[in-house]
Amino acid sequence: MPEDKLVSIVLPTYNGSKYIRQSIDSCLNQTYKNLELIVVDDCSSDNTGDIVKSYSDARVIYIRNEKNLKLPSSLNVGFKKSKGSYLTWTSDDNYYAPNAIEEMLSALEPNSKTGLVYANYYLINEAGEAVRQMKVARPAVLQRYNCIGACFLYRRAAYEKVGDYDPDFFLAEDYEYWLRIKKQFKIQKINKFLYYYRLHKNSLSSTFKKIKIEEQVIKAVNKHIFLRSTKYYHNGLLSFYNKNYAPAQKNFLISLALNPFNSDAWKLLFFAFLESLSPDLIKKIKIKANQLLFSGNFYKKNKGKIWDGKKTCFSLSFDCDYEKDIDSLPDLLDALSRHHIKASFACVGKLIEEFPGQHSRILKDGHEIVNHTYSHPNNFNELTGEQQKEEIKKCDEICKNVLNCRPSAFRTPHFGVLHTENVYDILKELGYKCSSSTTASAANCGLPFFKKGIMEIPLSACPKHALEVFDTWHCLKRGNARHARPGEFFKMFKALLGKGIKTNSYINVYFDPQDAADSEDFKLMLDYLDKNKKNICIATYKDIYENSGLNANF
Repeated sequence: MPEDKLVSIVLPTYNGSKYIRQSIDSCLNQTYKNLELIVVDDCSSDNTGDIVKSYSDARVIYIRNEKNLKLPSSLNVGFKKSKGSYLTWTSDDNYYAPNAIEEMLSALEPNSKTGLVYANYYLINEAGEAVRQMKVARPAVLQRYNCIGACFLYRRAAYEKVGDYDPDFFLAEDYEYWLRIKKQFKIQKINKFLYYYRLHKNSLSSTFKKIKIEEQVIKAVNKHIFLRSTKYYHNGLLSFYNKNYAPAQKNFLISLALNPFNSDAWKLLFFAFLESLSPDLIKKIKIKANQLLFSGNFYKKNKGKIWDGKKTCFSLSFDCDYEKDIDSLPDLLDALSRHHIKASFACVGKLIEEFPGQHSRILKDGHEIVNHTYSHPNNFNELTGEQQKEEIKKCDEICKNVLNCRPSAFRTPHFGVLHTENVYDILKELGYKCSSSTTASAANCGLPFFKKGIMEIPLSACPKHALEVFDTWHCLKRGNARHARPGEFFKMFKALLGKGIKTNSYINVYFDPQDAADSEDFKLMLDYLDKNKKNICIATYKDIYENSGLNANF
């Protein structure tokens, strides 16, 4: 694309030193180079300013407010300084995919009647790991809620037409602004993932309660939207957040009478009804719903399978992504040796180079090495096919040169959220046999299946939360860790294996060494596996592919 159009990116920040360097780098390293980055420091008290000033790139412009103005006014300061034909803004704790600006500009430039484009994004945790894909809704949904999300680009003509961000709408300043643009211009969705939005306890959206945000949203709705159904919907939402479930139900019902196609209103009406019930009854309903999902037909279909003469087949794997995982390997390997359990270890090439001894012991103890790419990139799905191939191939070569082994299995970095189907073509070309990068589903009955000639070995879901994979991140680490109380992690593990034994299913789990090695629950898991070997066939991914002694047919 010709780079004759300047793009202005405003980056407002307040005490953002922890993540701002990654945010700035993602702007400056865009494939589209003709841009300016205007950092507006809202009177930070940390070293944010020093970090920004350390950049010698002439495209970086630094402005420091004399007093704290908050987000809407800081945006206005930045855009008054901007010179670009196209405008956007980002946050100090989030970052762009390398091709974000180029992709958005390619969509916006040819369509003169379109004033704003917006794209899908990933939710990431504090460590920068993608945990969920966020697919933005179509523009028509803006009448109900802010569907634009965190990744967008708009014309200067739109800015000149609608003016500044309104400080009176702090917390909903973006939504109110998009509603103004939509009155004057077309808005277009881009169905690509171009941004990474970080969830952490200090983020603006986490610090302020939903109730405060919704109050501002209602102000914006009352000013710009004349659909009564939308107004009743947001009044119901505010009542719901205030835990006033009777008026919430009333408002949702009126909204649905005016617009019965609002699926969000139907869903919230259902939850408002549930919340009005007794806590014990709600708990029973939720547990039963999850049990029905987990014990659904796709497990029952496996009944009667025989696994090397045993009732279930189980694979245990570990993702060695970080140095803390490598530090935990000796204790973990000792524990596995004591219980005579073999596992599969997804290993990162650059860590194999740095810690060859620890990785050599994995092989020495009879375990399997799984290719986990060379650098474990957070944006693996955004890489080109050649770049993905290079990541896999480089790890493969390091395994051969450093460990004298050749992996036959692969796992996508950060598991399913970054998995792409073109990986199977790459694996087939490189001579790989299998992958373990997706979650078990009804389509495959939880069993390994073939995709483009590669066996995909899916990971099992949590027995209590049927739509989430059973791993240490889900159970122990994320913000609302599901099973972190003492004994509960082991309890869920027993339930999962029990389901496998009862239905003759295949069970596949993966843990992070740094979380498992010191866990009392994990020690109980190993004891449980040891005592139940008469019912459980323990197999590595290589065993599964080669069907070593297993009489079940996939």
